[in-house]
Amino acid sequence: MSVSIQYKGIYMDFVMAHSNLDEFGGAERALMEIAKRMKPETIYTYNYEPTKTFEEFKGFNIVEIKKKVGKSALLQLNRGLAFYNYKIKEDYDVINAQWVPAHWLRNKNERVLWFCWAPSRAVYDLFRFRMKQYPLRFKLMHPFYSVWYKYMDRRIVPKIEKILVPSEVIKERVGRYFKRESEILYPGVDYKKFYLSDYKKYFFYPSRITPSKRFELALEAFNKFKKQGFTDWEFVIAGNTGKKDLWYRDKLKNMGAKILSNLSQPKLLKLYANCYSVIFTPVNEDFGLVPLEAQASYKPVLAMNEGGPRETIEDGKTGYLVNSVEKLAEKMKYLAKRPDVVEKMGKAGRKRVESKFNWNDFISVFKKRCKEVAKSS
Repeated sequence: MSVSIQYKGIYMDFVMAHSNLDEFGGAERALMEIAKRMKPETIYTYNYEPTKTFEEFKGFNIVEIKKKVGKSALLQLNRGLAFYNYKIKEDYDVINAQWVPAHWLRNKNERVLWFCWAPSRAVYDLFRFRMKQYPLRFKLMHPFYSVWYKYMDRRIVPKIEKILVPSEVIKERVGRYFKRESEILYPGVDYKKFYLSDYKKYFFYPSRITPSKRFELALEAFNKFKKQGFTDWEFVIAGNTGKKDLWYRDKLKNMGAKILSNLSQPKLLKLYANCYSVIFTPVNEDFGLVPLEAQASYKPVLAMNEGGPRETIEDGKTGYLVNSVEKLAEKMKYLAKRPDVVEKMGKAGRKRVESKFNWNDFISVFKKRCKEVAKSS
């Protein structure tokens, strides 16, 4: 089988069980960008709700392999088994598996290129973190689900022909959990959409509202910063919330958070364009598109010194990596008093994004790896 120039033989699959945009984050936005640029002939998904997901998906041929059933653990079981048992009947060159557990398609289908955004975080690196957050009924079920999930991964992952990852962080996890080699391919950002308008007196944190993003750390730092005489500054959060995380959104509001939701892309871009600096404080983030979008908007980034930001932010040049709430507050104060430094860092960040994190380079390598996998059998 050959891959045509138009790549019509490539079949991609996205797990859109979280097809509601309230639960879409940076990785999901990147998936949409890949789909638009690769133009797959068919997208296989577990659940598709056209009124609740990206408008652009309506232009694709989408095959729903199994309608969503149940919630939480039951949903996860059904979703995993749906991919595990699904056999693609159409002729194809290569299957591009994306979000977990779409890679379980490898059980009955060959020539799989898995772009592993992250091994299931609730099962692997964030297991203890999630267990602390879950209500009692989930705490009782989740350990059993995790054991089953890991067993299935051990059966499937060794068979996958090629694994791509978005960062050193995920490369290390794939090696640790699966004993597999993987290749880093940095996602891009459509930097031409982003622009600089002003440096207004507000720090900005755009991301999905979920506990692993640790907005409370940023809020604590901002409150420390504000008490030092910066009373006319604001801290703005932009993001949607899934039903299971509504309690967390309420917690942030009780801390005084200003949260903007259901924003159109133009409004989000404008918030980036007018902010003073972008804050990013998640738990050991897999990669994180927010720092790239911030730098594309000519804004320095203040982030925790862990995970993906270590690869996307040049400490001291395009932003700062900090190790505590206190240090984050200090850097807020430092930048607030030095608009010249903010402007210099912003320009350096934009230049870095254009040269190292662009979609053209990503797609060029991605297509080559698809061809290699297509010829592997």
